[in-house]
Amino acid sequence: MKVKVTRDFNDVENNLCTRHSGELYDCSDERATELNKLGFVEFAEPKPKEETKK
Repeated sequence: MKVKVTRDFNDVENNLCTRHSGELYDCSDERATELNKLGFVEFAEPKPKEETKK
């Protein structure tokens, strides 16, 4: 999933790579959701849909 960084942070899952505000990059859906909850990124693509129970 593509995300846009909203505030600078050091990406601990990518060898402490510094992600700068405004940067776009790809990561897993789970990682994107985690970083979004922490306030570091916003989704650049539509948010993944949660599975519906039938």
